[in-house]
Formats: sequence, C-alpha cells, structure tokens
Amino acid sequence: MSIESLMDRAELMDRTDRKFVFHRKLLSDILNDCANEYRILEMQGQRMFEYETEYFDTPERLFYFQHHRGLGNRYKVRRRLYGGTGEEFIEVKHKTHKGNTQKLRVAGRTLSTAELLLHEHIGPSVTKQLQPSLLVRYTRITLLHKQKNEKVTLDFGITWGSPSNEAGSGLSIPFDNLIIAEVKSTNLHFNTFQGIAKKLGIREGSLSKYCLGTLAVYPGIKQNQFKQTYKHILSIEHALHSYTLFDQFFGGLHLDSRPVLSQLQTHRFVFDLFRIQHHHFLRCDCFKPSKSEHWRGFWNVRGL
Repeated sequence: MSIESLMDRAELMDRTDRKFVFHRKLLSDILNDCANEYRILEMQGQRMFEYETEYFDTPERLFYFQHHRGLGNRYKVRRRLYGGTGEEFIEVKHKTHKGNTQKLRVAGRTLSTAELLLHEHIGPSVTKQLQPSLLVRYTRITLLHKQKNEKVTLDFGITWGSPSNEAGSGLSIPFDNLIIAEVKSTNLHFNTFQGIAKKLGIREGSLSKYCLGTLAVYPGIKQNQFKQTYKHILSIEHALHSYTLFDQFFGGLHLDSRPVLSQLQTHRFVFDLFRIQHHHFLRCDCFKPSKSEHWRGFWNVRGL
C-alpha cells in the first residue's frame, strides 16, 4: 500500500493505543493471520523501515516518573527520523486523562525548531530543562485495516542506547527476540488485531518504548510500578536462550524410559535449571503419567 494512501486514511494523530509484546518466532503467524484484514505499507518495494527515536527528558526524568506514577495527563518529547521517507520531526505525545494519545509535531531536528509547540504544551520552564535521555533504533512493519480506521505497527530489532551527550554513550542494549505491536485506532473496542493476538496466546500489555528503554539502560532507576510488566518482557526476550540451554542439558535424555521416571518417583516436581537474568528461571514440570501414557513424561518448559 502506498504512503499516500496510508496518510490519507491513517494519520491517527488523536487516537487510542493498545500494546502487545511477543517473541519473534510468532511474527510470521501474526502476518499470515493479518493478511485477510490488513494491507501492508510498501514504499519503493520495501516493507520494512528503519526508525530512530531520541527521547528528551529533564535531569530528574519528569516524563518517566509521570508514567511511573500512572498520571492520566502526561507527556513525552522526542525527535523521530522516519526511515521510509527520510522525514524528521520533533514530536510531543500527550496522554490525556481519558486515555487518548494526541501527537503533535514540527518538522526539524533540534528542539529549537519546535519551541512554540513545546512552550504551549509543556511550558517554558520544563522546555528549558530538556536534554537527550534515550536513543532507540528499530525496524517497523506497518499494517492498515482494509475497512476500519485502524493501524498496527510491528517493531523489532530494537536497540536501546544512552544519548550522545552522556559519557560512555557507546552503550547499546539489543532486544533481538522482542516484537512490540501497537494498535492505533479511534475505536479500540472493536479492534481486529486483539482477536488475532488472543488466538496465538499473546496478551495485551507493555510499556512505552521510552520507559522500557530507560529500564534497560538505567537498571538502577525506580521501577516498582513497572516490575511485573518488565519481568514479562524480559522472559520473552530471553525465552529462546532458555530453550537452547534446556536442549543442551536434556539432549540425550529419553523421557519414555522407565528408569528415568522411576528415579523421579513419577511425582510432579519442579526443577530449576538455570538462573537466566533478573531473577528469571527456566523451569520444567513433570507429571505422573497415566497407564495409557506408558510412562511417557510430560514436560512443560517456560521462562518465568
């Protein structure tokens, strides 16, 4: 689908958002299931586009903690380079107390080009304190619903980095396995993507890229309200590594052998194999087999 058609139907500068996170191994299934309902954005034969986003915040991270406290009226300020068109904007995202997201932007690379916009929405005193806080790069696929005013973005190959104004700014943290899907619509009560995600066992819930990247790059920052969601995201990112470790450990084990299950007493047990990261474990469960199972063990491997 052309960029002109996309922009005509899906500016969506005032919308409601929902986020989903899942492992990259599900991406092909997602795209296949979306094929009947969505068109994919294509420009000059390309369907995947590189994005670069630089976030700005105060030294005390005002915008991060607005989100952490769950304020219903909060802001983010960013510079975004759109790889498909080469356009660059200073953007202000406003999350209203009604849950809508309003995006306002001015073409340009520096905050000074959007000074009037920033003064109007976040005030001169906060604008004066803004400094680069986080750099994010990723690849995006964009889907547009064939009938509804609904857009889905699929972001992957995400890399978080410290901004260029900081000492040691070469820090780069890749999340190679994580896909962040965001549904953007004027009416999310009837969005199609949620049903597709549910069928594949993908649950709604994520963090903004700014908050997620801040947690990754600055692990010492306060994260109480984000802890459970961040833990879930990390379990997805490290899932493939967990399965690899499991295969290496149990590669030669025959689960249908009577001696193995005898040794396990044929009772359910929980066996922690490896501490992966951030208190995540790989765990396998074994259940007592029924007679019809002929001593075949049931194993369920999951990242916690």
